Amino acid sequence: MPPGPMTAENLRSRATALRAVARRLDAAVVLDLYRRAGPDAWEGATPRSCHQDLLTARRLIVDAAADLRHGARILEDRASQIPPPTVEPAG
Repeated sequence: MPPGPMTAENLRSRATALRAVARRLDAAVVLDLYRRAGPDAWEGATPRSCHQDLLTARRLIVDAAADLRHGARILEDRASQIPPPTVEPAG
């Protein structure tokens, strides 16, 4: 997404978009796949490796969602530091 004008409204909008992506990651079906690949489903080295890969992928997705929320907080902090636009009196 291009940065656009550096306004508080723009930053808050970007923060909202980041949080929306984070919510989608939180709800991703892939986060529960590791449960289906446990020792009850199959045995051996390959299944263990697959299970470990799924746990790693889950951790990466959860971390990415946390990073998005952190980025959203930063954008909102920056937005709160931008003074509101001034309106010139009609003369």
